Order: sequence, then C-alpha cells, then structure tokens
Amino acid sequence: MKGSKQKTIAGGGQKYNMEQGYKDLKAYQLAYKLAMEIFEMNMKKLAEYLEVWQIILKSFYRRINCLLPTLKIKWRM
Repeated sequence: MKGSKQKTIAGGGQKYNMEQGYKDLKAYQLAYKLAMEIFEMNMKKLAEYLEVWQIILKSFYRRINCLLPTLKIKWRM
C-alpha cells in the first residue's frame, strides 16, 4: 500500500502498516464473535440439560414422597 504509515514493532524490527493492522483487527473481531457464539450455544445446552435434570429430580421427589408414608419418614425438599 503506497503512502501507508508504518511503525516499527519494538524489538522486532518489522514494519507494521495500517493495512496489516486492519486485517488483524478483523481477525480478532471474527475470533471474538465466534467465541461468543460458542459460549451462547454452550449456555443454551446447559439450560436444556438443567431442564432435563429438573424433570428427573421432580419425578424422583414425587416417587420418594409416595414411599415415605409407608416408611414412616418425613422428608421435605
């Protein structure tokens, strides 16, 4: 890119121009967006798993409560 401003990276002696900086910024933005999508998908999956476990635990609780009178044990959730 003609006339682009270049800076020397400290200690590296390499030229870093605005075009490369723009490409790096776009790559970082894409990586961030992808990471957020993965995080959101994992949170949705976690919510689904929690719903399933809630159903299982409620069913277990109901069955235990049906058995408790026969065992003469008081138990509350």
